[in-house]
Amino acid sequence: MRRQAGVQEVAAGGGRVRPAPPSRRAGALAVLLALGTVSLAGWLAALFPGDNLRYDAGWAGKPGRFTAAHCAEQGAGKSSHRLCSGVFDSADGTVTGRQVTLDDARVDVGRPVTLRLRPDGGYAVPGWDNVLFDLGGCFALLGGAGAVVAFVGIAPRGVVVRREVPLSANGRPWAPLIRMGGTLATCCGGAAMVIYPVGFLVMLVRGFS
Repeated sequence: MRRQAGVQEVAAGGGRVRPAPPSRRAGALAVLLALGTVSLAGWLAALFPGDNLRYDAGWAGKPGRFTAAHCAEQGAGKSSHRLCSGVFDSADGTVTGRQVTLDDARVDVGRPVTLRLRPDGGYAVPGWDNVLFDLGGCFALLGGAGAVVAFVGIAPRGVVVRREVPLSANGRPWAPLIRMGGTLATCCGGAAMVIYPVGFLVMLVRGFS
């Protein structure tokens, strides 16, 4: 019997390579870290892109029409952005003639567009491109959390990830963490990589329409 890099290996008799058993304390800390990472990613996804999704999809906010009276480029180079100022009138008539300035909104002077007034006084421009960007942000956060969870499962010295060693040989919680994190990172990260280009394509089509 010989030990190398935290792995017990039978030298003869066709024994299977098995990782050294992790300590219970390390396993408990890994599970807590994984749960905290996924919880934080879910909270951030719901707080930012998830919250914007409600308005960009037209599910929340006061609907109305915005008509730009003036648009101008501000700044130079990569820091340049387009500001459009005009008036907003809500569909129910409770808000009329409200002066609004939109930053980097895809609007044309004199052409009314639909907006959603947020409770905090901000505005959202509903559209499939913005919906896709919001969804992509949610999936990207969850995919990143999955990558962290997988790394937590792989990081301990006693864990072995090799083709000739079954992943289940690492035992709990390491094998489940690797599987869960890898699945989350692959599925959610892959979804984000598909959704973002589709969102850009929809944005381009919308800009030419």
